[in-house]
Amino acid sequence: MYKELENVKFGLLLTMLGLGFGVVLGIAFGIFEDTFKDYVARGITAFPDLHDSKSQSKIWRYAQRAHFHATGIAAFSISLILLMMFSNLKMSLKPVAASLVGLGNLYPLSWITMFYLAPSMGRDAAHLHIAVQTVTYIAYGGLIAGIGMLFFNLFFGAFAQRKVSELVLVKLGLLMTLAGLIFGISMGIAFGVNEDGFKSAVAQGIAAVPDVHDNKSQSKIWRYAQRAHFHAAAIAAFSLGLIFLVMIANLRTSLKSITAILIGMGSIYPLAWFTMFWLAPWIGRDAAHDHILTEIFTFVGVGGLSLGMLILSANLFLGWFPEYYEGKYMDDFQPKTPDKTEHVRVKTKPAEADPNKKSPHPQEAKHKTLLDKISHKISGG
Repeated sequence: MYKELENVKFGLLLTMLGLGFGVVLGIAFGIFEDTFKDYVARGITAFPDLHDSKSQSKIWRYAQRAHFHATGIAAFSISLILLMMFSNLKMSLKPVAASLVGLGNLYPLSWITMFYLAPSMGRDAAHLHIAVQTVTYIAYGGLIAGIGMLFFNLFFGAFAQRKVSELVLVKLGLLMTLAGLIFGISMGIAFGVNEDGFKSAVAQGIAAVPDVHDNKSQSKIWRYAQRAHFHAAAIAAFSLGLIFLVMIANLRTSLKSITAILIGMGSIYPLAWFTMFWLAPWIGRDAAHDHILTEIFTFVGVGGLSLGMLILSANLFLGWFPEYYEGKYMDDFQPKTPDKTEHVRVKTKPAEADPNKKSPHPQEAKHKTLLDKISHKISGG
């Protein structure tokens, strides 16, 4: 196990640093939130031509997003690296794949850089700054490449070194979870590249059907798309951890695949938010919320995830559904030990010599032996 950990150490280091950064930011917000907000306000006051009425809240939101992304990306990065440890990926490629996933933890630095730069140069200029763009492309590129290597190894046998039966049992659940994670990451990339396109689509729908909307529709419907992104990444993060527990748990083999699939179904839930985002501009928020597709994605996603967690919890904490071995529970199985009385060679301790008994003279011993032979012949032996 230690050797496997050595192979992914650098990726774990990047991930732990990212997690630490997110935790420290959260602590700083709790202690010095007013200081952060004052920094933004001073910049807006010094450069009013670069800002509008939304700048204060939006730039403060950059700092919050740095915190959210740091903890969220670290969460699913740890799960991905754990999977790499137990995958059949070539040993020489595990450090590479883990490091690529670890690079994803650099992405929150782009948000904190925007927070730092935007008050003095405006939101658009901060977004297009070379430092922000460089960190974003390195982080997303590394993360996508690392996930891609793991994905093709798990489901297509690429870069394989040996067969891993434990992962085979939970493969379909992993496929659903990784698909959900890729969906969430892709949405984040799409927001960064073309956020205005999403907002324009909402505005066009509201303008076409104004009777089903109010003055909050623009912001609320855009929020649906953001929630699809947040939920996809977050659900995938803890689902990977849950499936890893399923893989190593003393759960019946026949139930491991089912439980992993049920947990993987949780990644369907973000599609409910995405469906609401696409439907709401044309049919209204309430109608989109009650639409049959939204209801199906919600009940299937939440129901499957809940049932999968219930089975896993019942096994871990109540001992239900344990694996059998030759008619016995695995917990009760003990390998047969050989009977210690069988095939035991008895060793006798050699007799100790009597110290008072004198050893015979060599000549006497020779004569005694000769007399014994003569007696044996006379007796007809």
